[in-house]
Amino acid sequence: MTGGNFLHCGFPEASREVYEKRLVSRGYKVARIEQTETPSELTDRNKNSATKDKVVKRYRAESL
Repeated sequence: MTGGNFLHCGFPEASREVYEKRLVSRGYKVARIEQTETPSELTDRNKNSATKDKVVKRYRAESL
């Protein structure tokens, strides 16, 4: 998937370390992004807002 000037992908938390090592060994930069709200919380937030977001809130947890 693309996100502006970068590509991003998702993979299971249980195998995160394996995928991170594989990507870093191939020269990619890796950042872990955590989701900070549920889809239902997004719906509730949109009910009280003039602008409607389509993506749940996230934050960058760490960079490798």
